[in-house]
Amino acid sequence: MLLWGFSFIAIEIALREVTPWQLVLLRYLPAAAIFAIVLVVKVIRGQLKLTKRMTVELLIAGLFMVSMYNLSLNTGLTMLPASLGALVIALNPAMIAIVATIFLQERPHPRTWFGLVLALVGLIFVVLARYGAPELRAQHLLGMMITLGAPLSIGLYTSVIRHSAPSLGAVGSTVSAITIGSIPLIFWIGPDLLVTVQTMSSSLFWSLIFLSLGCTVYGFLMWAYVLKRVEASTAGMFIYFVPLIAAIGSYLMLDEPIDLPFIGGGTLVIIGVTISTGLMGRLFRLIKTRS
Repeated sequence: MLLWGFSFIAIEIALREVTPWQLVLLRYLPAAAIFAIVLVVKVIRGQLKLTKRMTVELLIAGLFMVSMYNLSLNTGLTMLPASLGALVIALNPAMIAIVATIFLQERPHPRTWFGLVLALVGLIFVVLARYGAPELRAQHLLGMMITLGAPLSIGLYTSVIRHSAPSLGAVGSTVSAITIGSIPLIFWIGPDLLVTVQTMSSSLFWSLIFLSLGCTVYGFLMWAYVLKRVEASTAGMFIYFVPLIAAIGSYLMLDEPIDLPFIGGGTLVIIGVTISTGLMGRLFRLIKTRS
């Protein structure tokens, strides 16, 4: 959670020198190369068997995760402060719940929609309460709309993974989807990207190392490792620390404010997401049982 919280700061720093799409390439091509090695080893050892249908579905899932998610996030963060971008990404669990329910052709529970709407109200409250100038409000609201593509993408990614490859396990699914989903990125390597690599500053270099090796390779593998040993509902509760960590990191490293609008709107976002995912109800039942 610490790595993923500080990833928003690293993205903001990297975007000072590269475009949102270049950042996707520079972050995921090295990570995919490492995941490819893990994938090949698992296939050789007979620990992973991919059918043609499964490979196609993993490609779709990988495109949602690698390209759509990160392009939406990176583009949105060119218009938003890192802390506010992290609040938008806090919608991930709610969007996963909604998309998964629709994907299974089930009607979402009313609380799911109510929680999502409450979280969106919290995001809009931050912008309207913090910024008085109409142009700033418009810029930040547009940035939030673009960034919302990231939670939607993670919801679609998760639904495809659950549907196509439950037998692969968390590690196998993650490694396969990101490796296969990153293959199309190779065709986007061009002279501009090579010049960027040759002339990058030290701040960009270390931001990419942190994002690629830390947040992507280590972060995703450790998350998959945790999900093998801890119930998803329990592990998922730790995700709510990401916006808090991002806010503190942004305050310390980027001089972004932690003001009353952010605290108030952020509280609404977290409450909305916990309601949407049913976590709020489970907490109330646990408190009632303990008392």
